[in-house]
Amino acid sequence: ACGGGGGEGVADLAVAEAAAREEVFYTIWEQTTTLAARSRAEELEDIANEDLYQRYCTSLLRCVSLARLREGGALRAGVEGRADTCIDRVDALIELRATRLSQETKSLPAAHFFILFVFSLQLLVSFLIPLAAAPATEDDVVLRGAFAFFSATYTLVFNFAVDLNDPFTGNYQIRRSAINANLVATRRCVAAAVGDERAREWQRDDDRIAVERRRRRRERAAAGVESAAAQSPAL
Repeated sequence: ACGGGGGEGVADLAVAEAAAREEVFYTIWEQTTTLAARSRAEELEDIANEDLYQRYCTSLLRCVSLARLREGGALRAGVEGRADTCIDRVDALIELRATRLSQETKSLPAAHFFILFVFSLQLLVSFLIPLAAAPATEDDVVLRGAFAFFSATYTLVFNFAVDLNDPFTGNYQIRRSAINANLVATRRCVAAAVGDERAREWQRDDDRIAVERRRRRRERAAAGVESAAAQSPAL
């Protein structure tokens, strides 16, 4: 009976260790989804709710502890060393993530847009004064051409500055093609470790979560429009 209980205990430890190991791989899988497909706001929301890097470290340490119990207190050579190396690398990734998110929040200084605003006023005044002094100059082709040229240049610079403040949307974007290629390779390694069926199941979960997130964004946008319409004065 004792032997059977011990065997069941070892089996339970093996099952728990397998679950912890799968949790480690699933955390890696989910982090690749965050980096490849989710926005900065969604990434910050995930960090606030449950940091994937911290969950990875917790799952990895639990996996090592369960393996130590299963082996009777002795692990194969190098196992703990490799786990410590993984945790050290995750700590480095956390610092890199903090730097990246901090840099993504940087935008053009407000003084830049103030200068553009002053330039727009000067542009209007510089062409309104000659018109006020001599209304006949309204038909001057050169004056009209100069005004159109400077107005178009101002609009181009202003729109470009606004677009630069949001590097992941708009016309000028930071492409993630090279990053995504590395993430695809990472997912292949994870799929090879957990099996293609489990990887396909995780992919279906990712698709379902993405649809749910898009639905929530649309609902928030619709609620914002309705709130703005309710607060605006009736015409």
